[in-house]
Amino acid sequence: MLEEKDPTPLVKDWYSQEQWFLPPNKEGLVDREMLTKELVLNKVVLNLGPLYPDDELYYGSMAKEWIAVDFSPEVIARCRSFPGISKNVHFFTHDVRDILFNEDTFDIVCDFSTGDHLNKIGFMRMLSRIYYVLKPNGLFVISYANTLAFTSMFPDGETEHWGGDFGYWRTISPMEAEKYVTDAGFVKIKHFNRHGDRSGITCRKPR
Repeated sequence: MLEEKDPTPLVKDWYSQEQWFLPPNKEGLVDREMLTKELVLNKVVLNLGPLYPDDELYYGSMAKEWIAVDFSPEVIARCRSFPGISKNVHFFTHDVRDILFNEDTFDIVCDFSTGDHLNKIGFMRMLSRIYYVLKPNGLFVISYANTLAFTSMFPDGETEHWGGDFGYWRTISPMEAEKYVTDAGFVKIKHFNRHGDRSGITCRKPR
């Protein structure tokens, strides 16, 4: 079963290829709707899985400190060498399933579909570590590949897949997404249940 497989080698190989190092068009995506520049202002932010430093360019100069992590050294090297990155933005090679920062470090943690590249066990581990490193009352912003949208793209009903757009390994329904974050201890603030490929949830860690 796909849920029992570890997709790490496949995902790492997919994202390490320089051909995918391209600026995504985030205009109109749920990411920008959930995380505004005003929310980021003077905050310490952790961004998971920056294939391309578009979020770092868009938000980085507004944050007090912006840290981005990815498990691919090739991705991190390309991001570090990108021109125009603010001095308060830092990149680290880091497995999102084993985030090693200290407890209560970040005001905001962002997962813009990085969790879609993990199996269920890895995703739950990631959520647990996010909860640990997030400050009390801090924000967790997560977007995910919405099964309801992807079903039309995969008419045979196989919504768990390798490949497809951005190498997603899993898709989840809005109901499943809410259960994941609430089971991990987060309190939902707003669910952005979109009809497009991705939806998102803004939530917080209780005090």
